[in-house]
Amino acid sequence: MTAMFHDETHKNIMTLTLEDDSTIELQPLVTIQIKDREYLALTSPSEESEDVYFYEFIEHNEHEIELLNIEDDKILEAVLDEFEKWFDGQIAEE
Repeated sequence: MTAMFHDETHKNIMTLTLEDDSTIELQPLVTIQIKDREYLALTSPSEESEDVYFYEFIEHNEHEIELLNIEDDKILEAVLDEFEKWFDGQIAEE
């Protein structure tokens, strides 16, 4: 799965091309680092959506990254724990 950044409105909207060549637009929320790898939390730019997607990512250049599914349950749990801490901090700031 590849992703392209589009920053036309300074919202860093990403267009993801899925394996079936369909596309979806998502907005990055936070980058999470676990050990020596980076993970990305993404959501729909629509305010109605509360879905969050988590992927490991590899940056190929300034405007293209590769997203990988998180296959390891322990890594996914660690990513979710870090996301929850970040999210709780965002709510506390409001």
